[in-house]
Amino acid sequence: MTIMHRTSKWIGAFAGAVASVTLAGSTLAAGWDDGGGEAWQKVLEAARKEGPVVVLGRPDLGKPFAEGFKRDTGLSMDFLGGQTRELQSRFRREVASGNVLSDAILGGETAVDMIAPGYLMSLSENILLPGVKDPKNWINGKMQWGDKGNTYLFIGGEYVHGWPVLNTNVIKPGDIRVWEDMLKPQYKGKIVAFDPREGAGGAAAAYIIETKGIEFFKKLYTDQQMVLARDGRQAVEWLARGSHPIALGVVPPDVEYFRNNGMKNVVVTPMEDGPGTLLGGSAVLTIAKKAPHPNAAIVFFNWYASKPGQEAFSTTWRTPSNRADVEIATVPDYVKPKAGQKYLEQYREDWWMQRRTVIEKQLEEILGK
Repeated sequence: MTIMHRTSKWIGAFAGAVASVTLAGSTLAAGWDDGGGEAWQKVLEAARKEGPVVVLGRPDLGKPFAEGFKRDTGLSMDFLGGQTRELQSRFRREVASGNVLSDAILGGETAVDMIAPGYLMSLSENILLPGVKDPKNWINGKMQWGDKGNTYLFIGGEYVHGWPVLNTNVIKPGDIRVWEDMLKPQYKGKIVAFDPREGAGGAAAAYIIETKGIEFFKKLYTDQQMVLARDGRQAVEWLARGSHPIALGVVPPDVEYFRNNGMKNVVVTPMEDGPGTLLGGSAVLTIAKKAPHPNAAIVFFNWYASKPGQEAFSTTWRTPSNRADVEIATVPDYVKPKAGQKYLEQYREDWWMQRRTVIEKQLEEILGK
């Protein structure tokens, strides 16, 4: 197994950068906060005195979020972009030490263990807008949450993950139909994966372990001499160039980046022996209980859960929103959950606390820390 640490120019340009945007004269998304009333206006007024809300998340969300938030609320945002694992470690250190500099993080479900110590703000108590509260605006008539109490970990959208991506100039369509096909000798050393110790890479690895078993995982990731990349977009770049014509664990924005730039040889291949896993990805919003800008953070939560906030997320992340009134034409079909399919739901408290911790230990034993 080979581990590649090279970071792409894309991450180098954005990681740790602050996206703070002022759009004087921008047009508000009409009616998005109708009915907020006195409570909403009170929080808005308090937020204006606090300064920019500080949000951690994927770098490509920075500009559209800062622009949209400013347009619709009049408030500024400092968006700190970086790799998910690094941002989660930062957020965890801040809330545990009490020296909280970041208000919110858009990331994975690892915040679930911050609930019991009392590190997180209750979001369910801070839903202020009728357009967010109204059940008809949500798929299946309700907002989705990662925690059992439906309080702290709001999931804006979920998508199907776990599919291989192929370079069809090298791998013929139909050559890989089931997971066992990935073990063919001709693919040894030809597969690249987003490192399982990083965000979506770990979710893909967990899906394989849950559905195919740990021995199959070892054969695929170790015996097949898989290359591990710490940057998902770099992994798709290698795939597009043909040096590693199969990729695992990469996310829709990275796949679609190359497809939209004319590389039609980059093709997602659903497997016949498994529908995939359902992820919240960077759609899970968590806010620190001791957020330095608490009112601005509450405004951001309500905006993110609103139609314009979810449109900004879904458009950028190329995944479906859980809002019933948000339908983005550029979201590819392969990430949309299909009716009647039973998916492994990784972004739920019970699975994360009971199974994910076991799988993480298995991955450390095989891959190291």
